[in-house]
Amino acid sequence: MVYQFYSLGENRVLGFKKRPEEESMVDNNYNILGSCHGWLVLLNKHDCDMFLSNPLTGGHIKLPPIQALPDIPILIFDCSPDEKDGSCRVIIAYGERRNRLAFCCPGTSTEWTTLGDLSGYESCVYSSRQGLFFCCIKNYYGAHVVNHFEAWDLQDPLSPKKTIRLAVSMDHQDNNRHLLDRKKACGCFEFLVSTETSDEIFLVRRFVKHWMGPHGLDDSTPYTTVGFNVYRYDPETGSLKYMDGSLGGLALFVGSNNGFALSAAEFPELKPNSIYYTTPPQWSDCCGGHDVGIFNYQDQTFSPCFYPPDVESRKRVSGPMWFTPTRLVRSPFLVKNQDGSLSYAFSSSSNH
Repeated sequence: MVYQFYSLGENRVLGFKKRPEEESMVDNNYNILGSCHGWLVLLNKHDCDMFLSNPLTGGHIKLPPIQALPDIPILIFDCSPDEKDGSCRVIIAYGERRNRLAFCCPGTSTEWTTLGDLSGYESCVYSSRQGLFFCCIKNYYGAHVVNHFEAWDLQDPLSPKKTIRLAVSMDHQDNNRHLLDRKKACGCFEFLVSTETSDEIFLVRRFVKHWMGPHGLDDSTPYTTVGFNVYRYDPETGSLKYMDGSLGGLALFVGSNNGFALSAAEFPELKPNSIYYTTPPQWSDCCGGHDVGIFNYQDQTFSPCFYPPDVESRKRVSGPMWFTPTRLVRSPFLVKNQDGSLSYAFSSSSNH
């Protein structure tokens, strides 16, 4: 097996052979759930065995066992797990509709510590400046949907603290008739995004068109992303402020792992005020891997990213996902898991 690195800035592919010891540890039963700080999160779909793997160094860290299924979990961590001081914390939203939250200390914990109450966790991110894990929760009360934010301080693993729990309101409704028509009858999926430079938290709402057949929802037909709304979280008021046409020069990355934002001024190979999106593994039950691209938030247009999307695809494969090699080198990679192969992508400012 060969790791393939695709450079967004240089538009070329670099290949690296997989280490022999890695071949024996990872087989086709493992799915890539996401990545943080240069590590991949892998889940064995048969026995729910999970571990962290660094494809650049060959490092592997086994996580405590957990009954993560039936729904594919969300898992992020706050720093590289190879830190010698044991400061790394891993948080996971798992179970049916990801209604449970737990954490562990990789390398030392033998079990997961449960957090909070049963809720529908949509997304999680870590704020390095605040030292908090933020979680977005979507609760349904009949036809009414209420979004909540939680924030957890896990620095002391013996005394985890919930520091924020509040309902959030949105200050914007689409008034553009064309956009309203395009987003009508769409599914809405939400992703949290954090940025290290300003420590801001954003909520990205992704509108996905599902096709209807004579008997209701047609799962055999590929879905398509048709638009996004972005909100900035205001901790003073507990509200979400709509970002109208501009993202402040940022490029936002959403997919199957924790969302992050980079400044296009710092990384000129990126498109400013754009959303780079991939297909989460939760969406690849019937078909997947095709809904990938770049959305220009200013003019509401789409362009391909990495490879042209194949909307006719019926393959049940996971799409590419974003990968950052280290905290210092924050240029994004793309990671693809298909037919037993892995591929990654990074921008030209990476040092490899």
